[in-house]
This record gives sequence, structure tokens and C-alpha cells, in this order.
Amino acid sequence: MFKTLLEHRDLILNFVVSDLKGKYFGSFVGFWGSIINPLLILSIYSFVFSGILNVKFGTLDSFENFAIYLFCGLLPWMGFSEAVQRSSTVMIDQRALIKRVLLPKEILPFYLTISTFISQLIALLVFVAVLIAVKADLGGYIFLLPFVFPLQVLFTFGFSLGVASLHVFFRDIGVFMGALLQVWFFCTPIFYPESLIPNRFTFVMELNPMLHLVRIYRKTVLQNSLPDAVSVTYFAVASVAIFLCAQFVFARVKHRIVDYL
Repeated sequence: MFKTLLEHRDLILNFVVSDLKGKYFGSFVGFWGSIINPLLILSIYSFVFSGILNVKFGTLDSFENFAIYLFCGLLPWMGFSEAVQRSSTVMIDQRALIKRVLLPKEILPFYLTISTFISQLIALLVFVAVLIAVKADLGGYIFLLPFVFPLQVLFTFGFSLGVASLHVFFRDIGVFMGALLQVWFFCTPIFYPESLIPNRFTFVMELNPMLHLVRIYRKTVLQNSLPDAVSVTYFAVASVAIFLCAQFVFARVKHRIVDYL
């Protein structure tokens, strides 16, 4: 599969550029929308949680501002959930293209994965700029984060590929995907610190790969420390396992996809 993606890298690049143009340059604000959107989200959370609800975490993660803590956890989740949500219907949305052109179908969820990841990187740069503006204690450990990006892309692509492949045959997947992602979102400590998880649920929560990815982001960006070796190892294993399972499913159904579109 990686050989196929590499051979069609120019086509993938065109898809990604077209998607980003449609997302950012097809609107009135254009590219600035990619900067305004994360700033707007950060401002809203700051106003609601810090200004109105007066929610604080004390010394947790060395930040009292709940919005900063929250947004750091939202960054990897937004990149993942958007890619999965859009990939769940991409085969159906692009049925005309698939039927008319001899196109490797795995390209479709892959370009969405890359496109949404680039959007997340833009939001991450904006977030870092905000941290610098508020004189947060950023250290050198934040530069370890790019080493996790390939695993994040692999995990997102694997999940997106599996969902895209199965949705062709089970259309209910697209209907329930939003609800499933919502449940997954609240099962991941994004709105709340891990310390609030009851001990009886700790083992089950630790099985969630997104918990470990969020933990890695907060460790490197907010806590200015090395990410936990257990979290990195677990997320790496989960990413490879998800991708291999998705690749197996796709290989079994790819020749029948056109018949069901």
C-alpha cells in the first residue's frame, strides 16, 4: 500500500491542495480562516471556562488557564476526528470519480488524513504563538513532538481507511460515526484531567490510544518534559495494529467496492 501511495504522490498532493483551497481559499476570509478559527476557539473557551465558570486546575500542568489545557488536548483530537468523519463517506462522495477513473481507492482516505493533519499543524503553530505571547514556559521538549507525527498520521489513516472501506457495505456506519466519535471524545481526558478518572476505570481508560496521544501532547507542550515511554510505546503499537487491520479489511473488499457504489 505504501508503494501505491508513493507512486501516486503527485495525485495525492493535488487532492490535498484542492481540499485546502476549498477549505481556506474558497471563503471570504481565505487563508486567514485557518488562523482565525483556532484563535476563535481558544478565545471562546477562555471566556466561558475562565471568565464565566472560573474553572481552574491550580498547578496542574503549570497552567491555571483551563482553555490552554483544553486546547492542547483538542489539537490531536480535531485532526483525528475530522479525518475519520470525512473518510466515512468519501467513497460514496467520490463514486463518480471511482467509476470513471482507474484510481487506487486508498488514496481517498489518505489525502483526507494529510489535509486534516496540515490543518492541525496550522492550529498548533497558532497555539504555540499564543503560548509565547502569554509568556508560557516553553522548553526544548516541544521539538520532540514531530517524531510522534508519523505515528499519528498512521493511526488516523488506518482508522479512516477501515471506516471508508466498511461504509460502502454498511451505510449505517456513516450515520452513527458522529455519535461514536462523540462518545470516544468524552472517554478521552480532554475536558478533564486524568486525575479525575476513578481508579476502577483507570485500566479501561488506559486502553484508549487517544488518551496516550493527548498525554504526549500535554507532556511535551505544556509540562515541558519527556513523554512517557509507556504512552509512546502503546500508541505506536496501537497505530501499527489499527493500520494492519484496516489494510487487511481493505484488501478483502477493494475489488467489490465499485459494485456497491
